[in-house]
Amino acid sequence: MNLKDIRKMIGSILDYDPEVATYKAEVNRVVNEVMDDLVGMHPWQWSQSELDQYTMPDVDLGTVSLVNSSVIPINFIPNTANLLTHKHEGSILTITNAADTRDNGEYIIDKVDFDSVNNNTYLSKLAKLPNRLAGWHTSTNEAKATVLQRYLPLPYDCAEPLSIGIRNQPESGTDGYRHFYQLTRRHDEELNLRLDIVGQPTEWIPYSHFPEKVLTVADFPAFSDDLTIAEVATLGTPWPQGIYEFKFCYVWRGQEGPLSEAQEFTVVNPNSNLRFTTRDTTLGLQRGIRKKIYVRLKAVSAGVGVTYSDEHFRDLSATILPDDNYYVMNGFLGSVNIPYVIVDDDLVTFDYPNTTVGLVPVLPYLKSLPRAPDNDGHVWMIRLNPHPSGVVTPLEAILPSPNPPDPEQNIGRSASNAFVGVPIRIRYNKRFYILANDIDTPQMPPDVHRYIVYASCVELFMKHKEEQQALFYQKKTRAELDGVRKRWLTTRAGPYIKAAFNVGPIYGEAFRKLTYKP
Repeated sequence: MNLKDIRKMIGSILDYDPEVATYKAEVNRVVNEVMDDLVGMHPWQWSQSELDQYTMPDVDLGTVSLVNSSVIPINFIPNTANLLTHKHEGSILTITNAADTRDNGEYIIDKVDFDSVNNNTYLSKLAKLPNRLAGWHTSTNEAKATVLQRYLPLPYDCAEPLSIGIRNQPESGTDGYRHFYQLTRRHDEELNLRLDIVGQPTEWIPYSHFPEKVLTVADFPAFSDDLTIAEVATLGTPWPQGIYEFKFCYVWRGQEGPLSEAQEFTVVNPNSNLRFTTRDTTLGLQRGIRKKIYVRLKAVSAGVGVTYSDEHFRDLSATILPDDNYYVMNGFLGSVNIPYVIVDDDLVTFDYPNTTVGLVPVLPYLKSLPRAPDNDGHVWMIRLNPHPSGVVTPLEAILPSPNPPDPEQNIGRSASNAFVGVPIRIRYNKRFYILANDIDTPQMPPDVHRYIVYASCVELFMKHKEEQQALFYQKKTRAELDGVRKRWLTTRAGPYIKAAFNVGPIYGEAFRKLTYKP
């Protein structure tokens, strides 16, 4: 059943289904809440997903300069040999052998900058308040620096990590196969596992946020008033006329924050570009806070007398811009593969699209953009123990290593022997997209849809003070849930036998009877 069919079935049970937009929105909200509760209740077979996610190798920066600046009173070091990329934002950087011992310690990378003016890496101190320091304790001080990825962020749709290991044979080799065992945070603390041990991982520890007391992207709420939209003349492809809604979020240290409230804007002129203006997030000495913009086509012209509408917000950062000054999502330099994300300090105003972009934003292109994530700014992370092997040095970044390490440390190396990361196979319980359009269908088996209907009826009956009806459908909801658990929970294997024989004592009862006892 799609969302419209679910709403019709709920209306037939409640005997109340008015064609009112506010009532439809309320029913849609209840349906999505019930679906979210169901998905998070158990690791259902239909809600599990798998993928390979690659760790990043440590980077030995060698000797770096701890530079002070009267213009930018902030911790930063030059990005030596362009070795660091934007993928290292959120990683840990260790400083040792500094002239002033107060500068030694661990930092978190806020921003890796690439432009004609600055080529710096901006840092915040870990586990120390305030996080921002007014420069180093000595000027132009040389020290040793190493970058490591201590916390591996998981996909945006991960509701809960379930299993992690190495199963990618083409890249890891058969010697790299292994399963990682989960440790709780409590066991990690009791065992006092060291953070600096390097080797092949054997355990993983889940984190729902950065464990250290550092600022995160959630500390910077995105208010809709911080985004200003205006029409400007264009020489390129104009925006289709019609009504749009826009949201934006901040992106910091590789993580997206929650979306702002929607802001409606109407494109009136037939040959207009859109200019987005955001606030300067560097005024509080925070570096690397960028902005992503999402658009919803509310009522857009699709021809003479025809409009197109969509309830989902679409990701404008999927647009590729030929400009080096914008956020390189994949960590590459050059004039291509640069998604549309407004940087924190180079510009706070940018036109979408600029005159060099080709066929956007025509209506078919806007309809093809991916939907916004529904994770509310929350991203799971894990820590691998021991820390994954492999270090990239500036020399290795330029020339392939003629003598790779032993095979145990060569996992994840390319043909040129340059370490590119360990392919970690992750199985997790995933979150589903919200149901917004009438044609949206829950991404679960059809026999689970009845549970969503009955559970939604319970909530709506309670809202209308029909307690007896609510209790009745609560019983039906429990019966449906019992059936869903028997059919779709991952269960242990058990032998099925016939007739009068019983299951052996070590197996317990099979979850589904194939035959009946007399």
